[in-house]
Amino acid sequence: MNLFDVTLKAGVDNQVTVQGRYFRILSGAGRVRINASNGKQSDIITGIGVDVGLFEWFRMRSPVDQTVTVLVSDLPTTDSRLTGDVDINGLLSVVNAGGSSWAASTVVLAAATAAVVLAQNSGRLTGSFQPVDDLYIGPSAAVDDTNGILITGGQLVNIDNTAVLYGYCVAGTTVQVMESLK
Repeated sequence: MNLFDVTLKAGVDNQVTVQGRYFRILSGAGRVRINASNGKQSDIITGIGVDVGLFEWFRMRSPVDQTVTVLVSDLPTTDSRLTGDVDINGLLSVVNAGGSSWAASTVVLAAATAAVVLAQNSGRLTGSFQPVDDLYIGPSAAVDDTNGILITGGQLVNIDNTAVLYGYCVAGTTVQVMESLK
């Protein structure tokens, strides 16, 4: 196993002479193009390991200036240790099914007044609700019958979101609510 810190200038190849088969970028700032002496090439990003096949050298090219740390090995370079920074973009779902408890409630909406149907709850896996009458839902207290999403009376709706949800009913209604909680 060999570790290399390779400084890359945008658009310029940098060649490293080393024998190996497996190639993994341990740290870097973005996508890198690798070309190996065996003719294989690929774009890869930090954390991705590839079986390039036996090679004598590799070249790297980056669209931006950056320094990358590269692991080259004759054996697979998988590693389950988590070190350094972890960057998660988007919604992370650690538990995707089945909670450990339930919460049930009834929400009464006055006529022509927006109110909370599902309160913000970071412990909620799924929120289910069923209005007696037509209900308009939205992400803020500004929801009404002109900008909300229509949920018809009697319709059961399941939402996998932990944010607050408001409802609005022209004539007023009752909404049955059930939450699956972590």
